[in-house]
Amino acid sequence: MHPWRRRTLIICAAQFLTSLGFTIVMPFLPLFMQELNTSFPIDITLWVGLVMGAQGLTMMMVSPIWGMVGDRFGRRLMILRATVVGGLVMTSMAFVASVEQLFVLRLAQGLTTGVVSASSSYISSDVPSGFRGQALGWVSTARLTGFAAGPVVGGIVSDLLGYRASFWLNGGFMIASGILVLFLLPEQRAANPVKGLRTPFVRLFNLLQRPNVASLYSFVFLTHLAVTFITPFASLYLTQLNRSFGEFEVPIATAAGTVFGLHAVTGALGALTLGPLTDRYGGRLVLLSCAVVSALLFVPQGFTTHLWQQTLLYSAVGFAMGGIYPAVGALLAGVSADGQQGAVFGLENSVRAAARTAAPALSAAVAWQLGLSAVYVATGVVFALLAVVAAARRGLGPPGRF
Repeated sequence: MHPWRRRTLIICAAQFLTSLGFTIVMPFLPLFMQELNTSFPIDITLWVGLVMGAQGLTMMMVSPIWGMVGDRFGRRLMILRATVVGGLVMTSMAFVASVEQLFVLRLAQGLTTGVVSASSSYISSDVPSGFRGQALGWVSTARLTGFAAGPVVGGIVSDLLGYRASFWLNGGFMIASGILVLFLLPEQRAANPVKGLRTPFVRLFNLLQRPNVASLYSFVFLTHLAVTFITPFASLYLTQLNRSFGEFEVPIATAAGTVFGLHAVTGALGALTLGPLTDRYGGRLVLLSCAVVSALLFVPQGFTTHLWQQTLLYSAVGFAMGGIYPAVGALLAGVSADGQQGAVFGLENSVRAAARTAAPALSAAVAWQLGLSAVYVATGVVFALLAVVAAARRGLGPPGRF
């Protein structure tokens, strides 16, 4: 096995453990918040929007800095920081007594985590250009496989032991991921590391001046705006649909975990199947196709009346969404020069965090004014906008080239 393949598989294992831990908790966070006290008795939908968006707010500010630190001192170090320190922060959430305390820890989570961007930076500088789409597809598959298992495990654990036990599992899996990286993944530095912080900022600014490069970050923003739009309210919407089982009502955390898990399974299959196509046909074409299909499948989810209908549609859209991540990642890797991968993917993580900050606030406003079902329709509209933007950028060529 080629060394880069072995290193990619190690990152895949770390991504799986991290995603498994993350999704044990996050789909059920709105349900957990309903059990907490608060000194500010505002509508729960608004609190959900604030807490879910808190992590993205702080991550948006610090991600470029972490990326440049990785370019200077090593990218494995950034993966360790995101897994071990982030795991400790997630574990501490098991002890919160109020929504306000959870909000503060979500802010701290944004300051410390960022496994995806750290891993993408490592891979983009380690994998030969003709195999980056394939490698990023593997990593996306591992991440989405963790997303598949996490909600199922989290739903069962939450129903049996309570939501707080899920935070312990989350932190444990993240720390285990860090231990795996510490002992098995070699450190990696740029061949010509950039000295200091000012120069990377200048180089990144110059990179953004190149034709179409800024468009890639618009893809990142719209992708994660769409993906995150329904996250705060999916479990609440499924609670409404859970009545479709009649006399036999499935425990809501278990039902929601199963739906989220099936969605992630199809997403993993999509990443594994469509990721290599970015190396052959280009990231833009894969991105455009997946965005169109996602838009078409999200709109009808706002009109479902039974849980099985929602499960079917949400699982189907997962396949298309799974192809978007490696497509965008391959395009970004193509504009990353040696010694600059951390800065490029750090900025990508910042843009992604900005989307994750805006999405809960926007979806909370939609849910508050129009109802939970309207959030799914709005998500389809965002995917349609992503397709329009991708179609308009005709200058984008094969993966990573313009």
